This record gives sequence, structure tokens and C-alpha cells, in this order.
Amino acid sequence: MVKDIAIVGLGPGGIFAAKWASLIDKKAHITIIERRRYATYSPCSLPYAIGGQIELDRLVHPFPPTSRTDVYLHHEVIRIVPKKKAIVVKSLENNKRKEISYDALILALGEKPVIPDVMGLKKFLGKGVFTLKTMEDAENIIRFLKKCKKALVVGGGAIGLEVGFALREQDMEVSVVEESPHLVPNTLDEEMAKIVEVHLKERGINVFLNSKLEQIIGNEKIEGAIVDGNEIKTDLIFLAAGAKPNLELVRDVLKTDEKGIAVNENMKTSVPNIYAAGDCIHIFSSSPLTKKKPAQVATQAMKQGMVAGINAAGGSAKYTGSKSTVVNVIGDLEVAATGMNTPSENCIFAKVRNLNKPEWFGGENITLKVMIEKGSMKVLGAQAVGKDAASKINIIAFAVENSANVMELSALEQTYCCKISQMYDIINMTADVALRKMGKRITEYII
Repeated sequence: MVKDIAIVGLGPGGIFAAKWASLIDKKAHITIIERRRYATYSPCSLPYAIGGQIELDRLVHPFPPTSRTDVYLHHEVIRIVPKKKAIVVKSLENNKRKEISYDALILALGEKPVIPDVMGLKKFLGKGVFTLKTMEDAENIIRFLKKCKKALVVGGGAIGLEVGFALREQDMEVSVVEESPHLVPNTLDEEMAKIVEVHLKERGINVFLNSKLEQIIGNEKIEGAIVDGNEIKTDLIFLAAGAKPNLELVRDVLKTDEKGIAVNENMKTSVPNIYAAGDCIHIFSSSPLTKKKPAQVATQAMKQGMVAGINAAGGSAKYTGSKSTVVNVIGDLEVAATGMNTPSENCIFAKVRNLNKPEWFGGENITLKVMIEKGSMKVLGAQAVGKDAASKINIIAFAVENSANVMELSALEQTYCCKISQMYDIINMTADVALRKMGKRITEYII
């Protein structure tokens, strides 16, 4: 008997769910439903399209068809009927409906931007006030830029800063408003975030910390905004105030909370034969490294989709959790982190700033900060800002994943060529600083 697997959503979670379900069960019939008119695209590239670094239409990609896969684009699921093991699908072209049966259902519903409750905001939403999630959002922003000189970015997280820098690339006067005491609060601590703040200010971007958008001013068009009682003149407002899971379809069907659909390590929901993956889920974990909501990045949605697809097709897979390994590029500045980075009495931080390679070969600054547990000397997390930050964090993420200790990080073997790297790499250097800071009297080294 051929197994029917239905997948709702064609983001990274849905794509990899389909791929792995078809690999596990080579006879399974897969039906994918997606609201967009186009199959897949690269959301993380949208800020760079706004900044003019890449053409927007290059970000759309087709989904490779197979004889065992049906893809319904510009369709949406309007109801899930678990008792019948069926979904009701509506065409967004002609409103025609059809019922699709499933043996297993995978939900990759994604998330949507948070719209803050600010006086005057709704009046200009889409007409001067923008969010960025889809190709259409980017198109609207690019079109609107032609009549703008000033922009206000609400939210100093990764997306806000990427878009803010993109707008600055278009010769706009840009201001960033962030409620927290420092920028990129979900990735960096205050000390490391100061590097980012200086980077923005050096490039002419105004930064307002501990600040809140209170009101938008304007009649026919936006004229300004009130931030902490002060007026800032602006023509455009970009909202980067966070995101929340798309749960409208499932609130009355599955167990959910404000963080998303409840799933276990197998991506199973509270209803048999229904799985979920990606930005719409809330996965529980008892590990201190993974107990927080996983980083909302494509790599984690991909892994979750793989697990959901394998299990839906009859295989066996578990999601081990996320170490929140992330990177963003703000202008030409890499900002990356992994694992735990919250101060604790049982931990120490070691920080080093160095060039990524010798100065005579154009070395650029990189700052690395690593968190070490005192007793076990285990590497728990790290932050990096600057050139090659991503590659250093990737190595440390592997160390965190495998419970490596700081001695192992100190002895880490890496390639060296003076044209591309330092002989004494910043990872080894930071590990050695940590050992000295811990005051360990180590008499036997294994190098």
C-alpha cells in the first residue's frame, strides 16, 4: 500500500521533510501545499537585495518535480481534520476547495513578523511602514525607497541591522531604535555588542539604545516618529520587532503555546500522525544548552524537517536540539555565536582581539570571547565579531556539541599559511587565555 504524506509549507523544513521522506519510503506519494505563487526562495538574502548587492529575482528557486510528488502552489490549507486524516485545501486563484487524505501530515508553517501596538502604525502599514519576510515585502521596500531620504529601523537585532545597513548603502540617513541596553541582544553580550555599535556609527548610522517607538506622525505620508518623547524625522519605518509562529490553522487542533506547536524529539505533535518542523514549533529539552527555543535559522528548520520526514515515512530519527549557532553579516562585519553566553558564577570568559591573518597580507580584526565551565573546563559557548567570525564559531560549535574542554581547544590543530591565517590562531590563543585566567596549575600537557 502506497503511503500518502502531506506537507504544508515549502520552506527549509518542508523541503527537507519531503526529501527525506522520499528517501526513506521510495514508494510514498508526497503532496506539498504552499501559499506562495513561487516554490522556494532565500529569505536571508533579502536585505542584500534591498542594499543593491544582488538582484531580487535571483533569489527564487524552483522545486524539482518528481513522479511521486504533487506541489500545489498558491494554495492554502484551511482546515485539518485529524479524525478523517485529511486536510481541506483552497486555491488562492479561484477559491476552489478539495480534500486531501494523508497517512502522515507534516506542518512547516513558519512564522510572521510581530507588529507592535504603536499609535499611527497601522495607518501606514505597507505604505511607509514595512516588515521583511517575503519577496513581495522586499519588492515593496525597494519600490518605496525611490521617494525616501531617511529611514528608522525599529529593532537592533540581526535582521534590523542587516536591513539598516542595506538602507544606508542606498545613501539614506538611517537610525536604529533598540529597547535593550545593547544591540543584537539575542546573540551578543553588551561588551561584544559595543563593537557592532561602533561599526554602525562609523558608517553614519544613528543608534538609540534603551529606546522605544511610541508614535508615528503623518497625514498622507510618514513625516516622523516619536521615540522616548523625542521626534525623529523619517520617510520610512522598518519593523524588526521579532517574530511569532503561524498558529491560526492549528490552535484548535494541536497543543500549542506562545512559542509554537508543541513537539517532542521526533517532531511528533500532540495528535497522532501529525508532525511539525521549523519556525512554527516549540520543542522541549532538559539540556541547559538547548532548553531555550532553537535559533530561528534555516539550518535548524532543515534538521527538524529531516527528522519529521524520516519519521513520517516510517523511519526513526531524533532531533538533538540547537546550540543556537548563528551568524549575520552587517555590512562587512560578521557577528556570530554558539552555545551558552550568559554569565554564571561557575564559568569564566576569555576574550582575545587579533588579526585574522598577518597585517602585511591585509589582516582584519576579529574578537573572540569563549565561555568555559570552571570545574570541568568544558567549552560552553562563544561569541565572535569581525573577519572570519563564522568559521571560528563553527569550530567552537563542534567543540560544544562534543563536550570538549579548554585544553583540547588549546591544542586544536589547524592549517596555517601566512597569506590566509595566523600561526597562533585566535581559538588556540583564547583557550590559553582561559587557562591562565582559571589559574589552573597544569603540569602535564597533551599537545
